[in-house]
Amino acid sequence: MKKLLLLLVVLLMAITVVGCQSAPQAEAAPVEAVEEAAPAVDPTPEPDPLVFTFDGETCTYEGPTTISTGLVPVMFYNNGEEMARVGGVRLVEGKTWDDLIAYWQENGPESQPPDWAIKEASTNTVLGGGESKSSIRLVPGEYGFFCTTVSPSRGWPGTPLTVEE
Repeated sequence: MKKLLLLLVVLLMAITVVGCQSAPQAEAAPVEAVEEAAPAVDPTPEPDPLVFTFDGETCTYEGPTTISTGLVPVMFYNNGEEMARVGGVRLVEGKTWDDLIAYWQENGPESQPPDWAIKEASTNTVLGGGESKSSIRLVPGEYGFFCTTVSPSRGWPGTPLTVEE
């Protein structure tokens, strides 16, 4: 009986040792290094905004008089009491800022731009005391920018601007 009991203990130990051995593991697949692509960076920094300020009587401009074509940010400060915005017209070849000023002097501030001044750009309309940042897309050419009120509709000269490739 002792032999049988001893045999049973040895047999149980053998089963335990075999059962505790881990099963052969599959070889792990090699991990390939994945390089994360760096975020795309626009090599062309956003240009400085064209800055217009309207005080109810004058339209002033801060910025260059020649800029590159493309999307251009515009900052507009309406320090007047009426709703206003900045507008831009592209002058047909042969026309100048002086021609545009002469037209307004002859026809009054309520007049629409002449046929040779193609409406190209306008900012958001801003309540008196407000400000707006917007962007306008400009193609090459000579431009005239001005501040306008909505009601009554009137315009004040701001600046000439040359847009180049």
